[in-house]
Amino acid sequence: MSNLRLFFLLLIIPLVFFPLLIFLTKSVDKSAGMFWDFISLMIVFVTAFSAYLASANNKIYMNSKSIDLKFNFLKEAFLFSAFMGTTLGFAIMWSDTGSGEGGQLWIMLGYSMAVALITDTYGIGYYFSATLLQNILEKKSDLQDKVTSKYNSNKPLTFIFLLIPLIIYGLVLIFIKTNLGIDINYLFSIYGNIIFSFLFIFFVIGFLLVGSNFKIVVKSYLYLPLDTNELTATIHDLNNLSRLMSIVTGLTTILCLVVSGYLFASEHLEINHAFTLISFIFSISILCILYIRTFIFRLNLELVELNHMLIDSDKYFIFKYTLPIYFVIQIVSGFGFLIMIFK
Repeated sequence: MSNLRLFFLLLIIPLVFFPLLIFLTKSVDKSAGMFWDFISLMIVFVTAFSAYLASANNKIYMNSKSIDLKFNFLKEAFLFSAFMGTTLGFAIMWSDTGSGEGGQLWIMLGYSMAVALITDTYGIGYYFSATLLQNILEKKSDLQDKVTSKYNSNKPLTFIFLLIPLIIYGLVLIFIKTNLGIDINYLFSIYGNIIFSFLFIFFVIGFLLVGSNFKIVVKSYLYLPLDTNELTATIHDLNNLSRLMSIVTGLTTILCLVVSGYLFASEHLEINHAFTLISFIFSISILCILYIRTFIFRLNLELVELNHMLIDSDKYFIFKYTLPIYFVIQIVSGFGFLIMIFK
């Protein structure tokens, strides 16, 4: 299946949920436009599909192993992109709580939260759409057992698609600064040292766990010859790195909650600073982990082309290591708003 065909199928399949949206909006006497947000769509669909194309832009073969790898990665990338967009929106909402007073502030916060959660709605919708398409292909398609030759991706397109998630993240920050009146420079002046320290820990952990094995990832994207043992060892190291990064993110969330408790007890500091930091760091963490999972996906495709027998896609990674932290952040944000109301 061509990637262009896959692109349009994934765009069209979510229309099966349209009758449900019509029913929900009619029940509250609103239009279906309340579920439409172009920025959320860009964050979820374009980010996820760009990460997919960075590793599979010319690898159009479909066998039993590749179809599982490809759709598992797409579903995972849709959820990662949704989590990234929503927590970034939460960070901006929290930073904005200190800039207003009275009922109007809470009206705007409610509206902003609704828009932020649309990103999650798109992510979940595309997750189930990809699952539906995968089941259809597995039942209706004549899948080949083996890949008979190596498929080289288009190098310029590969590196362009690798940059697109970073570009989208940066464009969202620019949009927030220019259209919502949030001073991003002020945010970095408050949290800059903590954020850069967090990223420094990530890179140090990555160097210690992956180290020289990272050259295997580079060789894969440059289409240089690869050995099966090198590939499996690098995939193992990258899996450990993504898991450890998730654990570090969870630990950072706990530490930030301790800080928020101190801020709540303080008469001189605002509690919204700590909650902004929690969401902002989580969104950056998700972007980093998305890239690591993209590299793992690429190396697994190399194993498919070598007809390697044992390939582990770790399809439940996001549910075991990322979703619990995300739920904690959602719950904490809810309690945080209650604290802000009653303080």
